[in-house]
Amino acid sequence: IDIKKIDELKIDKETGLHKEFIGKKLGDKFMRENKLTGIINTIEIIDIYNDELQLHYDIQKEIQNPLNELGFASFQVPEKIEDFEKLLVEQFGTQGSEEKKVKEKHLNDYYTYALGFTDIVRVVFRNNPIDAYIFLTGGKENKFTTLPSSSTKPINDKEKPNFGLDFSSLMLLFNLEKDLDFKFTKKFSISFILVEWIRLMLTEEKNSRNSPLTLQITNEGIKRYFNPEDYKKNRVDYFESLLVWIDNNCEPDLVEEKLDITYKEKISDFDYPMKVFVDDMHLSMRENFHLISSNSSLFLFMIRGSLSHNIVNPEKYLSKYYPDKCNIEFYNYLLKSNYIGIDINLDTLKNEFYSMLVGSENYFGRCLDNLNYSRHRNASIVNVVSRFLKDLYLMSSLLIEQKNRYAFEILRNTLYGMPTHIITDFEKKIQKDFTLLGDFYDEVLRIYKEVKIIYQ
Repeated sequence: IDIKKIDELKIDKETGLHKEFIGKKLGDKFMRENKLTGIINTIEIIDIYNDELQLHYDIQKEIQNPLNELGFASFQVPEKIEDFEKLLVEQFGTQGSEEKKVKEKHLNDYYTYALGFTDIVRVVFRNNPIDAYIFLTGGKENKFTTLPSSSTKPINDKEKPNFGLDFSSLMLLFNLEKDLDFKFTKKFSISFILVEWIRLMLTEEKNSRNSPLTLQITNEGIKRYFNPEDYKKNRVDYFESLLVWIDNNCEPDLVEEKLDITYKEKISDFDYPMKVFVDDMHLSMRENFHLISSNSSLFLFMIRGSLSHNIVNPEKYLSKYYPDKCNIEFYNYLLKSNYIGIDINLDTLKNEFYSMLVGSENYFGRCLDNLNYSRHRNASIVNVVSRFLKDLYLMSSLLIEQKNRYAFEILRNTLYGMPTHIITDFEKKIQKDFTLLGDFYDEVLRIYKEVKIIYQ
């Protein structure tokens, strides 16, 4: 106090000057004589902190330096909320816009099968596959890509194969039991690491802060996403119910055959997406075994590496063993969940179309996405669409202009990516189905030729 000097002293012993501070509290004063000069100084304790708080203070000091190496920055917070939002955009808008642009590109790559589920989990969803699945199957603008039935292996039931699940199929089957009352009678194999990963995510969720608000800051401004009050509780409940479902329907598998393989690079203990990917790869190569999957990352890896596999998509498995449940309601559920790559049958197409006409909830637009030949590679779609067009033109409640417009959209989506010989067969099929329909024959062929010109 006498010389108005502030010093820091770390108390790490019980002798000398250090001893004088032991037992003192904030604001205490005491006098100490300098033995050399005889001058008596009064000392006041103005702050007390431990090593952790000391580190905090050091960081606060360091970030005042614009050239600090900590990666932090400091700025003066304005008093008005409007000025504060402007500050956030100025400070973080460019980075947020770039991140949004990169995210949208990755998602578009995923929607066109350039990336698969494992890829998108890693590069967009910060290694959280549950967040990825919920997001992709949630908003109407999103899509969840599955493997088309025509690309996956046939199921030979005579050999009575065993089946396994990866994350993409696990989530669907879990939701089907919860929402559509599916009951699975035989247990599935599942990677032990995948189950461990879910338990880890549950622990992290329980220990995370409850966040009522999320902000997206870009150069265009700030978007606020409000979470309900029970958001965290619902997420914890969801994780726990998923683990209960796994306990009841799955057998965790250590996938010991992976131990026989030496990899060029060691996989990090914390890289769960890659560790699960390796397990799923080996499960898909087992004899008399099928891995049920919608993960095109794994499927394309096996194809490009010329590796044998027995991957089947969920639709093929469910249609094989639960045909009575794979009805209009089931396909409506897949469409509602934004599934791309599924087979669209006549009943589903008509149901969604009629629902659209009367203004009911419908997913006819998602039906059109799935008619796209480049997605499913199923030549039998020409029979479904030709029959639908026939029923469409026979509807008395629509004007011919409306029929032509709907026919154009349906054909435009169906012919995309279709080989020339199938396009030719498609036209012959329409000619056959419309032979006795008079003017409708001329109308539908005129529309067909208009669409065909687009892809020539």
